[in-house]
Amino acid sequence: MNRQKFYCMSYSCWFLTIVSACTVEEPGAPAESVAADLILYNAKVVTVDEQFSIEQAIAIKGGMILGVGNDVEILKLAGASTQSVDLEGKMVLPGFVDGHPHMVHRGVALLTTLDLNGVDSIEEIKERISAKVATLEPGEWIETTWIRGQPFGALPMALEEKRFPTRWDLDEAAPDNPVYIPTPFSYPLPSIFNSAALEALGISDDAPDDYGGTTVVKDAESGRPNGQVHKIVIFNYACSVCRKLGELLPEHPFETQVAGVKEQIQRNNAVGITTVYEGHHMMNGQAELVQALLERDQLDIRIHIAYQVTGQLWMPLPALDAWFGEISGKELVGGYTVAESSGGWSGQSGGDSDGSSAWSDGETEQAPKMLLIKDDTDMVVMGGVTMGMGGGPVNMGMALMYNEYNDAFGNPVPSRPPYRN
Repeated sequence: MNRQKFYCMSYSCWFLTIVSACTVEEPGAPAESVAADLILYNAKVVTVDEQFSIEQAIAIKGGMILGVGNDVEILKLAGASTQSVDLEGKMVLPGFVDGHPHMVHRGVALLTTLDLNGVDSIEEIKERISAKVATLEPGEWIETTWIRGQPFGALPMALEEKRFPTRWDLDEAAPDNPVYIPTPFSYPLPSIFNSAALEALGISDDAPDDYGGTTVVKDAESGRPNGQVHKIVIFNYACSVCRKLGELLPEHPFETQVAGVKEQIQRNNAVGITTVYEGHHMMNGQAELVQALLERDQLDIRIHIAYQVTGQLWMPLPALDAWFGEISGKELVGGYTVAESSGGWSGQSGGDSDGSSAWSDGETEQAPKMLLIKDDTDMVVMGGVTMGMGGGPVNMGMALMYNEYNDAFGNPVPSRPPYRN
């Protein structure tokens, strides 16, 4: 019987909440030093081995699989303190791996944004915003979740009013607090702002339709911006309005963010997810939250981190070589070293012999140092990087294409649009 990592501890423990536990004492039980902590028997243990075999029982010790086999042989691994559970034919699965979870981002949002999931009307949106306003001082920002949650394609017809809210709707609920309702990533729906937020962003009544890398929707009668703005997305690197919004939104307390990520991990565990791959938009700020949970022994999920090095973090090729050297434990190469004092990369910038940056058409780039999490428990693995050279979603007109194409609104998009202005 092979000893291997037990990736489904939290998921199997979930089974324990729905069955009765009993201690089974076997004659000639092994010494406690080698006895299992937990045995699940009379089960359908899906091993996902090469033969995809189904076994009856599984024994766990110290968070590791001690043995898998039939009931008779596995129950022999029980000691006096072993918890043995009769699953009455229920299935035991290996923990699931989520390859695109945005677990850290979702966790932060849990405790820092106003929940609009499940709303059925603009009136309900206003009620939730009004309730939030009562807890804030004038001028404090209100950032919400997406309206209703998935599926996004049902909007706006899923709302009772069959339309999106406008600035004037939101003004009724929050006349003195800027309100920002985001658009779902990669979906051509508008972000929505009230009048206070539009003013803070510099979107005046005479703003052009195309403003700061966004598309401003106008009221059909007055011609004024109605609060709905397209292309406010993280992929829009040419968006000065997006950058301004990022500067205006408040910083959330670190401990609040950590608590949100911890709660999201628990939600993942509850449905059997025990490992995640975090690459897309994974930056130092998110890695610091993971590191905090790891140091506190509260990271109840395995995580593979591959920093994104395009978009917010522009990284010349020699710096990437240095990063790969660091995460592999090898000597850094390419003339770059980790500059602890400055918190960045030092050395000759650029991926080409002329010193030009690999990503910015000759501009010199200085990229911040990426946080390296060192973990001997294998709960966190730092490996590789995430790179996206496409510019953004096709439906938002941000993809880099050799030929002109139309976005989701039928507007022509020129070939190879610039990343940023």
